[in-house]
Amino acid sequence: MNNASAAAGKATPSEDKLAFWLANRCDQLAFLTMAGISYAFKNNGAPRVNSPFPQLAFAANVSAPTSKRALMFDGTSLQTSNTGSITTAFVPKYTMIVDLIAYAKEHYVKPLMSGGKAYYVLFVHPQTLAALKKDPDYQRAVVAVATKAGLDSPWFTGATVTVDGAVIHEHNLVYNTKGAAPGSKWGAGGNVNGTRSMLCGAQALGMADLGNPEWTEKLFQYDSQQGINIDKMMGLLKPRFYSIYDGSVEDFGIVTCDHYLQ
Repeated sequence: MNNASAAAGKATPSEDKLAFWLANRCDQLAFLTMAGISYAFKNNGAPRVNSPFPQLAFAANVSAPTSKRALMFDGTSLQTSNTGSITTAFVPKYTMIVDLIAYAKEHYVKPLMSGGKAYYVLFVHPQTLAALKKDPDYQRAVVAVATKAGLDSPWFTGATVTVDGAVIHEHNLVYNTKGAAPGSKWGAGGNVNGTRSMLCGAQALGMADLGNPEWTEKLFQYDSQQGINIDKMMGLLKPRFYSIYDGSVEDFGIVTCDHYLQ
């Protein structure tokens, strides 16, 4: 901060914008890392042009979902993921959540524990949650919770919903192909929009956070223009270990699920 803003204990508008930019870019990289998508792409599948992110030291460590952690939902059941076969019929439903939880438990994906109960966090795109809300089975499941919780239910408040041990969290940065060019999306012809929902347990993502961001302010053009630079030391890595249950090296805390996105 400059002296005036520091004395007042407030950030300048430029600092506020840069703080938001930094937090947003960290979130972008985190979601791409968990989804196993190269930093050469944005979270909507569009190419990331003139960006330093593909040259980050940890960019080379981004890895695609492992074979026993990469699933897709074909509108009826879970299958091994093949994005080239996804069609508009691969719509997410309540049964997808139930099957994902069962799969994670069967493959010993370590859950999060709270109050003696096991939970997973299911990150979904807003359009995925919209599709779930249209599913009669999902409606019945959530309405059952609503009946118990009354007007404080997430059904009425719009808050995060927990279904069958899955804490459903919608986020715009969940990877999808809406920004990809025709022919570069999913499906047989590369023209089907899809998204990669992620069921996350404990230690789904590792992050090295090395100190606070460093701000530098300078004036240019005879002090008529202000420049602000921000530096942040950090790193991201999706943990992978040998699973004695699967007999192979697998992502430790994530099961991905590809499906159609309207």
